[in-house]
Amino acid sequence: MTRRTIRRSVDRKSDRLNRQTPNVTECAWPGCHDDLKPFVHRATGAVFRIRIGPLCLSHADAVADAVLEDRLLEADFRHHELNHPALDAAQREREQRSRVASRHAADERFRGDQPGFVYFIEVGERVKIGYSVDVRRRLRSYPPGSVLLAVEPGSPELERQRHQQFAGSLLDGREWFRPDRVILEQAAAIRERRGDPARFAHRYRSKRGTMQKLRR
Repeated sequence: MTRRTIRRSVDRKSDRLNRQTPNVTECAWPGCHDDLKPFVHRATGAVFRIRIGPLCLSHADAVADAVLEDRLLEADFRHHELNHPALDAAQREREQRSRVASRHAADERFRGDQPGFVYFIEVGERVKIGYSVDVRRRLRSYPPGSVLLAVEPGSPELERQRHQQFAGSLLDGREWFRPDRVILEQAAAIRERRGDPARFAHRYRSKRGTMQKLRR
């Protein structure tokens, strides 16, 4: 807000004050008794007001200057406040929290009434079929270059069913399988039904600080 803008605002308010106080005849400033009656020019008949509301021009100007300085100080303070680095950091933190909350809400909608997720992930020459309540966090434990094939809402029981379904392709333990055609086709069918799992994929930060997406 500029000084000129504030002055125009004061002038408009002055006219309104004069209309609202038509019968004031003496300055209301303590100790000031100036006559505030309008002055009429004898030759032209023009009416000159020598007051602003209940104050004489001198004291009205003093009040206006005080208001003006207060407004300018407030505007300057707000400018520095809004451009303060700490506020930028706080804003970024709020935005980050909002994004995380949005992702969690989306995951909840995707999961429905299931307790967690069953996921298929290709790590090197093997495919892991696992279960997790927080699939995003779980995927952070896999190395860069891993490929998230599919994610479906499910439970530990569904995970066991998938393990039994592909028992013929089992490699190690009970969760690691060969990337046989039947497994890849099942993952493709889940993607077709449940959508692209890329939104669950973890982004790995390299030593150079660049972000690498999991290839789809």
